[in-house]
Amino acid sequence: MKVTTVLPILFLVFSVQHASAELGAAKAKMKVVSAVAVTKVSDLLFSEATAGAASETVAADNSETAQNASFKITGEPNRAISITLPTDGLVKMMTANGTGTEAEVAVNAFTSSAPTAIDGNGAVELFVGATRDALLATQVPGDYEGDFVVDVVYQ
Repeated sequence: MKVTTVLPILFLVFSVQHASAELGAAKAKMKVVSAVAVTKVSDLLFSEATAGAASETVAADNSETAQNASFKITGEPNRAISITLPTDGLVKMMTANGTGTEAEVAVNAFTSSAPTAIDGNGAVELFVGATRDALLATQVPGDYEGDFVVDVVYQ
């Protein structure tokens, strides 16, 4: 007996279908602005006083005086800024002539001319005043000084 083998040939047809797609494009963007810089022009100067003297207040004013501290702030033109002054209890002037409370004087109630923006030329002035505490009757004679910081940031 003769067996005929028929081999079926299978044709596979693969159909690839593409879904409709759209590509979207965007840019990554940013602006680099001038950094805020704060430069001291003058220090805050309280008057000479004797032990037991009353407290003294130096006004911030809107221009430089012989006593107020002044700073030049530079940065991005016309940009709004925020100014933070020292809080009460943080700043003390001290002398090297002694130790303890008789050799230090607290400075509190800081005030400023409080500019709210850098001008169109990229600069603005800041004037700062404060109050030094009354001096003790036993206050040590000498030259007193202490640092304080003003913080200026963009809004």
